Amino acid sequence: MSSTVPNAHPPSTADSVPRWKGRPVPWVAQWTGEVPRKPRPEVRYEPAPGGGTRLAYWDATEADWWAPTDNHEAMLWRRTGTGRQGEPQYAMLNTIRQRQAMTELLCQVCGQSADTAGGTAWLMHSIEWQILTGGRGGSDPFWAQAVTGPDGMTPATTNPPTCASCWRTASRMCPSIRKHGAVALVVGAARPVAVTGDVFPAGAGIPEPRRVNFGDEDANRTIARLLVVELDDVQVLPNLSALPVEPRTSTS
Repeated sequence: MSSTVPNAHPPSTADSVPRWKGRPVPWVAQWTGEVPRKPRPEVRYEPAPGGGTRLAYWDATEADWWAPTDNHEAMLWRRTGTGRQGEPQYAMLNTIRQRQAMTELLCQVCGQSADTAGGTAWLMHSIEWQILTGGRGGSDPFWAQAVTGPDGMTPATTNPPTCASCWRTASRMCPSIRKHGAVALVVGAARPVAVTGDVFPAGAGIPEPRRVNFGDEDANRTIARLLVVELDDVQVLPNLSALPVEPRTSTS
């Protein structure tokens, strides 16, 4: 795999990146009008197709369950809108768009393809990259979405790809990247392996937010929020791995 910048579509424009009050908004971001009104969904247990029971909404339809392939058992997913009503929540990911970006290798900034002849373009916040590569402990709640694989070796993340044309745009849009920097990558393959979601107890109780692998015994008690993929054949691009970092400024 080459160490050069991967092939990319033309630079993103105002037409390809959503906007709110003139400001660009990442394609994958959640908006306030897309969030379910009820903080806790009404759920029940029903017979599962493969035996046993599974968590279900009271008014469930088959569209509420999803799996990356026929070899995976489908999991119940968080219901969310996609109409971009209300105001953008820049730090939150829309469940449906995040899952689509991961499975179709779409750019989280503009929604266009991030796949190239050399692999998939990815941009990692430098702190997340340190977590994924074992350079820093992953207990910081701000980076709770960044999770490592079960063997502690293969990087896994809920952070979708970013096409090379949007690397600079992303570095300008994200205050934390401007402060800490980012790492530009080319990824050979991204494999769905798990979700982050809310795991409900077998009886009454409060759900626990955590990672659940496809096929785990807790999968039928989980409402998935974000898809986790493992990254294979990852190459750091030295010429773009240190994007411009915004100098610290004092605040009054």
